[in-house]
Amino acid sequence: MPHLGKAALAALVGLTVGQTGAGSCFDDCYHRDDGDCDDGGPGAEFNVCGFSHDCTDCGPRTGAAVVPSRGCGNSCSKASDGDCDDGGDGAEFGICTFGSDCTDCGPRAVDIETQPGCYDTCWLADNGECDDGGDGSEYENCAWGTDCFDCGLRPVSQGPAPPPPQPPGSPGCNNECVHASDTDCDDGGAGDEYGLCALGSDCLDCGDRGILPPSPPPVPITPGCNENCIHASDGDCDDGGPGAEYGICGIGMDCFDCGDRGTLPPNPPPIPVTPGCNNECTHASDGDCDDGGPGDEYGLCTIGSDCIDCGDRGTLPPFPPPGAGCGENCNYSSDGDCDDNGPGSEYAICPYGQDCVDCGPRAALPPSPPPFTGPPIGPGCSNTCNFVSDAD
Repeated sequence: MPHLGKAALAALVGLTVGQTGAGSCFDDCYHRDDGDCDDGGPGAEFNVCGFSHDCTDCGPRTGAAVVPSRGCGNSCSKASDGDCDDGGDGAEFGICTFGSDCTDCGPRAVDIETQPGCYDTCWLADNGECDDGGDGSEYENCAWGTDCFDCGLRPVSQGPAPPPPQPPGSPGCNNECVHASDTDCDDGGAGDEYGLCALGSDCLDCGDRGILPPSPPPVPITPGCNENCIHASDGDCDDGGPGAEYGICGIGMDCFDCGDRGTLPPNPPPIPVTPGCNNECTHASDGDCDDGGPGDEYGLCTIGSDCIDCGDRGTLPPFPPPGAGCGENCNYSSDGDCDDNGPGSEYAICPYGQDCVDCGPRAALPPSPPPFTGPPIGPGCSNTCNFVSDAD
């Protein structure tokens, strides 16, 4: 259980009620012997103990204890100081609410709970602390006038101002904005601080926007005007047409940002596929001619297989028939360089006649020389030298 203040504790332990014996003196209060008189009697600083139950601090008590009732509480900050401070009959001061300085003023005859501004509907009512947020209250945990026993009678004229009337609902005046009624105008209209909501949807802060203009007609969907680009309606024209900031969409596909591009020209006819014009090269259509033909930048593909970049190579010469001088049995064949070490070759990394696309047909190789027919090989005659039979 959390530690309670003295005023809260008073509501829990109550006050000793009725006549006490002469010189009654007990020390069974929780706050006994703390240097403050806490029994609510004459001269007491606090009213959190039963009457005559803080004897060491207050001394022996005689007479009757004060009985809290409607019109009799000690929530006044000046309660039990020897002066009546509640502004009622016989009061020296009017610095507390009526009925809140009972020890000094005595019970007030009016049952204030029946009066306007005096109810005990607060969930913290009658706990010894004034919780309604009014004059002299310790807390603002309850509605004004709902902790009457602790706070006393609240004059009706002191009540909180009623909330401002809600503006009428209309197309230009509603409070559907999630930021409505936060004292900032958020609807993007005239005088707006923030543009977080639709026009007319923060009426309490911005006022009635009147009759809103009709919504613009939807953008027509035509071949030259649609929103099929993933970057459409981002504030930048992205279709690569006149005035575009970017060319990352098809023309006419960012209509909201670029405007209607009108009737688009028909697509060009497809490039015919012929033996000298196809795009089977893995590097086709990359902006570089890669087929090894005239004007080629790279010889990565067979001739005619990068048609978009190189153009139609026309009717290609018939491929030479395979033979001793025309084959493609080399890892580097058809790369745009003649690699077979024959006449005109750039490299000698293929067998002779095995880079036929790049080098052309080679004449038939001469027949191999007949096998060696010299004297029989004996202990003094062999061909184990690495350079044997090289004519040197």
